[in-house]
Amino acid sequence: MVIFVQHYCTPIEQHLAFSFPYCQTAGEKCYAQDVRWRTYIGAGGIVTLLCFAGWSLTWFQPGGMPVVAALYAADSTAAALLDKANQLRAAGQTDQARSTYAEARKLYQQQTDLLGQAHVLLGMGDLERRLKNVEKARGLYAHAYKLYQLERDSFGQAHVLLGMGNVERSLDRIDQAHDFLFRALTLYTMQGQSLGRAQVFFALGQLYSSTDQALAQRYFEQAAEQYRILHMSDWAERAEQRAQRLGEQSSLASESADPE
Repeated sequence: MVIFVQHYCTPIEQHLAFSFPYCQTAGEKCYAQDVRWRTYIGAGGIVTLLCFAGWSLTWFQPGGMPVVAALYAADSTAAALLDKANQLRAAGQTDQARSTYAEARKLYQQQTDLLGQAHVLLGMGDLERRLKNVEKARGLYAHAYKLYQLERDSFGQAHVLLGMGNVERSLDRIDQAHDFLFRALTLYTMQGQSLGRAQVFFALGQLYSSTDQALAQRYFEQAAEQYRILHMSDWAERAEQRAQRLGEQSSLASESADPE
């Protein structure tokens, strides 16, 4: 039996850092955050391929299995806490989310897992942004961005830039928001990340809804197109409705401006 520990580049877009079987060898680097176990039937007894974020790939024969299991348990505990914190944040359970993020961050620090820490800081930034704690959100996003840069994680950088753009949008700082959002859009586009592009276009539509309705309408239409590609019909309809309302408002405005 072959047991294979498989990592992904980010928890959101699960692109394989490497493929089975053995297209990378021991000593090569893997940049990843998540851990997944898969079991294969093969000759030669138990063989394990281990890859933690930023570590070299290592082969373990049967005698190394307890080490692998212990490392996996530590990583999965931190990942589970991060996932729980994100769920609590989405459910509006602010205090519980904060404390769970703190637990996850402590474990990732103990593991010297910079990507894990960055994911926690991103979640914490999103939490504080939604609570309108602007300065806290900015600080958390800035810290997360530095860690993502160190780990060369462009997806993570894009997620932070989107969050920072939404912070500036909430303050009606159009130029600053535009800059952050377009930097995020560039990274998402380079990675072919349709969901990120959709989120950026939707945020741009919100940003320009009160100052340039025609431009905002186009952004909402672009967001809807990306959501349709992803089969996210609810969000596509939401974006289309926003675009339609803006189109109707523009028509009414132009009609009222026409001389009798």
